[in-house]
Amino acid sequence: VRYFSRGLDLVDFCWYRRRYPCVPPGAPHISFDGSPDYLVLPSNAIELMSRSLPPRAKLIALLRNPADRFYSAFNMGWSEHSRKEARSRPAALQSK
Repeated sequence: VRYFSRGLDLVDFCWYRRRYPCVPPGAPHISFDGSPDYLVLPSNAIELMSRSLPPRAKLIALLRNPADRFYSAFNMGWSEHSRKEARSRPAALQSK
């Protein structure tokens, strides 16, 4: 949801916590928030994140091969562009 990188001014922390409830130790599931924006947060946002989350929260960074990441982002962007273009065409042209 990118709360710590974009949502601080939009919604309050209670809104965020309702989406990611605390999970008791030993529970068979986990609760997590993932955002690539968190890797480039300024230090004051990281300090806020560490103060806001429970003490046993773990911050995990998953890194991808930059070429694979670029290829994936390109394909996703192209797919979105193609869908938007198809929706904007008149119905008569789409049937051809």
